[in-house]
Amino acid sequence: GTTSFERHMPGAARMYPETDIPPLLISKKSVAAAHVPELIEDRIKRYEKLGMARDLAELAAKSERWTLLDDLFKQLKQLKVGYIAEVVLTAPRSIKSQFQRDVQPKDDEYKAVLTALDKGMISKESVLQILKEPHPHAEITKHKVLSDRELKTELEKIISANKGLPFNALIGRAMKQLRGKAPGAKIAKLLKELTEKA
Repeated sequence: GTTSFERHMPGAARMYPETDIPPLLISKKSVAAAHVPELIEDRIKRYEKLGMARDLAELAAKSERWTLLDDLFKQLKQLKVGYIAEVVLTAPRSIKSQFQRDVQPKDDEYKAVLTALDKGMISKESVLQILKEPHPHAEITKHKVLSDRELKTELEKIISANKGLPFNALIGRAMKQLRGKAPGAKIAKLLKELTEKA
């Protein structure tokens, strides 16, 4: 008149092979071919080896956009990985702070803008200006950098219209007028050369 459990209660006594399921043999080849996801800590170390600062590497490794970052790091050879990561990870916050706009650029928009920068088609000063717009792809052509000849012509016009102004005042006018149309260092160098000749 007694009853007993068909199986042992959970515990050490239950640690035996499952009797209802046949054993599944896995070859070493199958184990070796299995894809094991990269650990975040390993990704952080990989980003640091690429030249990224530890805090930015952590932010990038934990970001949902790390696969986009990996693609960009492979494709863009002229830009530093730290700069690429900073743009992708902080652009929405920077745009809100500078332009009071809430935007969330898409992966293909980041790719298009950063590729244009990598190819020298736009300047760094234009990146956030372009990304803040509803259609960044269309904005790239509007922000193309001036050729050396075009930049020289523009600077000569500024010098001519502001005769007698000291160099620091001229550079201020030039930067304001040509911001995003040429790298700042290039504007300053060429303006200095032109004022010294005059």
